[in-house]
Amino acid sequence: PQAPCRWPVSCRACGNYVLQQPIARWPIPDTVHALVAARVDRLTEADKNLLQSAAIIGLEFSQQVLARLAAVPAAQVADSLKTLQARGFVQPCESSVGVYLFSHPLSQDVVYRTQLETRRGAAHRRLAELLEEDHPLTAVPNEHAAAIAHHWRRAAEWERAAEWNLRAASFATNHGANASLAQYRLAQKNLERAASNAASDRLRVQTLAGLVRMAQFTDVPPQEVECAYKQARKLAETNGDLAALAELLTSYSAEQLHRGDAREAVRLSGEAI
Repeated sequence: PQAPCRWPVSCRACGNYVLQQPIARWPIPDTVHALVAARVDRLTEADKNLLQSAAIIGLEFSQQVLARLAAVPAAQVADSLKTLQARGFVQPCESSVGVYLFSHPLSQDVVYRTQLETRRGAAHRRLAELLEEDHPLTAVPNEHAAAIAHHWRRAAEWERAAEWNLRAASFATNHGANASLAQYRLAQKNLERAASNAASDRLRVQTLAGLVRMAQFTDVPPQEVECAYKQARKLAETNGDLAALAELLTSYSAEQLHRGDAREAVRLSGEAI
């Protein structure tokens, strides 16, 4: 059997590098960052701008989405990608036509971080808007919801990001409770930075109710469940949001039944009705 990987990035699996830990925790000297940045600076302005747009999308990116984000003709994007591939920055994905990936996660990280924060935020906003055009809120949540939430978060649109976190949590429900729980927790973090209003408070109640509900399917500390329930109930009652309160009570009732307290579960169900 293969020995466990001791490096922050493993050997490629299915054509992709697999991160073993967040790149920010890698013990990389500043000189290495400087060398990568110098290689980027030697690119033409057009190729550099395209590479920067690709870094906004992520380690893996669609050629079509890149062209739309960078507002560059498809033929020009294709030519630039050939140059960037020859320079060792990107490579085509072996399993998906029209999809590319950075040849190394460090390259993507350096290209991303060397952009001005205002530029990054504006690009994330444009990308989120483009992805929403393809996957609107009126459609059934799909696997793109988490990425859209991520880009709204990077654009500092906290309420919008949380809304998409909830859609991602809904999609993930049938694909793993832990993935769904992670999205509820991300929504909670985003809403901590969002302005307080009726719409965001409703999202807060939905998020906290989701955390309560997930306790039946995965490991959520009891104190986190109790705190979520109390916060959500207070918000729903303060705003007179009976629908949100009913949803919360239903979730907490199911949690009480899961704990074996049938009497309390019945009482809460009655209150929800």
